[in-house]
Amino acid sequence: MKYIKEMFKSERGRGLFKLGVFVIFFIFIAIMFHSGDSISTPVPVVEKTPFEKYSEMTNYTYQYKYLDNIIDGKMYRNILYFQIDENKYRVENDIVYLNDEVSTLDKEYLYDNHKIANLIDKDRIISKNEDYSLNIVATTYSVDVTKLDNMYDVMNITLYEQEKEINKVVISFTKEDVESNIEIDYSLVNQTKIGE
Repeated sequence: MKYIKEMFKSERGRGLFKLGVFVIFFIFIAIMFHSGDSISTPVPVVEKTPFEKYSEMTNYTYQYKYLDNIIDGKMYRNILYFQIDENKYRVENDIVYLNDEVSTLDKEYLYDNHKIANLIDKDRIISKNEDYSLNIVATTYSVDVTKLDNMYDVMNITLYEQEKEINKVVISFTKEDVESNIEIDYSLVNQTKIGE
């Protein structure tokens, strides 16, 4: 303390003290700006693959073609709504409701994007074709039918990707030597105005 008092008595001492205060002040400011750099560094955005986006869809409209039926339906907040003839169906948590009563329906009518995504094993690609004129990539996967309690002999799923979105799916299967197809076209994906 005595040393500091003696330092203030001379002009040189006061100058050194002021210089020390400025150095400490600028070091403090530099530390603040340096630590602010890490906060303002933008976090890189990882874009989801078309398959990831497809498997996470919760709201969309769709057209479902199976046998002679063409069904227009929608998924809203992970609940399927559709009509076959005069019957209005709702599928919620894998429970089928017909006009608000618990009912049953062929499994072939119940393939939503989540079920389809769960059936696909990325290592089981059969083919990948690209239509350059329409910018569509069609990837076909073989499905492990044991996941389906052996209800099919063979099942393949083809995903049609356009503009980084999967907008169509074709499920082809063989059951007791009879071949069938399910074709699903998606629209209004993740729109919030699809509600009932």
